[in-house]
Amino acid sequence: FTQRELLAGAGVPMPAYRVAVNATEVESAAAEIGLPVILKPTVGGGSSGVRLCRNVDELAEHTAYLLGGKHIRVPSPTQRKWQSSPRILVEEFAQGPHYLADIMGDQIIGIGTADFGPPPHFVYRESTIPAPLTDDEHERIADVSLSCLRALGLDWGPTGIECKWTTRGPVVIEVNPRLHGTPTAQLVQAAYGVDLITAHIKLAIGHECDLRRRHSYIAGAR
Repeated sequence: FTQRELLAGAGVPMPAYRVAVNATEVESAAAEIGLPVILKPTVGGGSSGVRLCRNVDELAEHTAYLLGGKHIRVPSPTQRKWQSSPRILVEEFAQGPHYLADIMGDQIIGIGTADFGPPPHFVYRESTIPAPLTDDEHERIADVSLSCLRALGLDWGPTGIECKWTTRGPVVIEVNPRLHGTPTAQLVQAAYGVDLITAHIKLAIGHECDLRRRHSYIAGAR
């Protein structure tokens, strides 16, 4: 939620969103945004607890699930704190192709595409790099991604940004100040010959990292 607020303040395009602390607020937010909506916890990872709710029954069911904290498998101190006072993000369902921007510092290394299994859940199924984009589409995703870095004060190391291309163009789903999960780094290395993991280690120990592309192939994982 804090990230959403900072990005919105900087004018970064995003899905409409509200934060809710109980079932009544979730229902009200969904009515304002319009079904279907995405419900997700304000703390978590790996798409745990993220679900598409297409009607009021699914909305009520998943709200109860999140408020009960059942999606948290091994609570960290942060998650335990959240669990005692749960909050839910209610978001517009941004529809369109899903893209991943891999960034080191302020340099965009590559933009890939990702696909998910069937709704209502969001489980990664496959990804390809580079994404089949026109020059204009690539530039617009790059511009939005760099605006996220400025809004969040991210100017060092790896960042993974996810967006969807909607009728409004690219809208930001999330920004992670880290490498994307497996197998994105391996795909970047296979496609461009850039080793993001080694580059990150070199930065961490004060060395210069080499981000030059050695080749330009297409890499995919499923």
